[in-house]
Amino acid sequence: MAHKAELDPVLLNREMPRIDFIPFESENRYMASLHIASLHLDPSGHAFVFVKGASERVLSMCSLQRDNGEDIPIQTCALATDYG
Repeated sequence: MAHKAELDPVLLNREMPRIDFIPFESENRYMASLHIASLHLDPSGHAFVFVKGASERVLSMCSLQRDNGEDIPIQTCALATDYG
C-alpha cells in the first residue's frame, strides 16, 4: 500500500514503528496495528492504532468522528449519505 501512495515504507517504519498488531481474521472482519510516533513527529510520544476492515465492523467500534478539528458524536446517517 505504501508504494501505491508513493510513500517510503522504510521511512514510515522508522518514523512510526509498529509495536503490535491484530491480524485479519474473517470472524473479526478487521485488522489493526499499533504504532508509536517518533518524538520529532509527535513530541508527546502518542501511540496510534490503524484499523481497516469491513466498514460496518469498523464503524461499530467508533463513538466519535473528527469534524473540522473537533471530536463529535459519530453520525452514521451522515456517513451513509456522504459515502453510500
